[in-house]
Amino acid sequence: MMDLHSDDSSDDSSGPFDDGSSSEACLSMMSSNRFFQYPSDSDFDSDTRVLKGSGSDAWLRNLNDEEWEKLGRNITYQSRVEIRLNEGALNDHKMSFFCRGLRRHIMTNSITKMNLYENGLSAAAAQSMVPFLQNANFLKELYLSHNNFQSEGFNIMFLALRDSPIHTLSCNYCGIEAIEIDSEHIPKHLT
Repeated sequence: MMDLHSDDSSDDSSGPFDDGSSSEACLSMMSSNRFFQYPSDSDFDSDTRVLKGSGSDAWLRNLNDEEWEKLGRNITYQSRVEIRLNEGALNDHKMSFFCRGLRRHIMTNSITKMNLYENGLSAAAAQSMVPFLQNANFLKELYLSHNNFQSEGFNIMFLALRDSPIHTLSCNYCGIEAIEIDSEHIPKHLT
């Protein structure tokens, strides 16, 4: 499913830590499996873990460039991960480091869903995502609503997803005016 117009804001985007833990402590928790939440929704597999945070979470606001890369790299060692980083958790600069980490060990990566709404991401972030998207062999859902990708960013990502298993792509309110689609490069599973 590709959704360009309707609103997808049903996810709660509060962060995983309410105790004010430092960013370094949060990153080190990943190895002990306390960093991720297990979803309570009945439509999720019980083995899926969720990385969840928003721009109001101190642990995300305080990550430096190296820590964003480390966060991405550490995610690649997890299995069956859903990422929900919303409402100012990321920007173009942070996304470049996060994606650099994600592509370090992409073949062991099993991110199944990414929800990155309301981050103000532009075509620059879309370009940073290309190596990850081209190799995201398990990514089935990508929610990018309320960003600023515009037509250029959407076209960059759409082309990068052409060989992916993605079936849901949502880019509502992203400033998209025109879409260039070559019928030979449409993701095969997109409905």
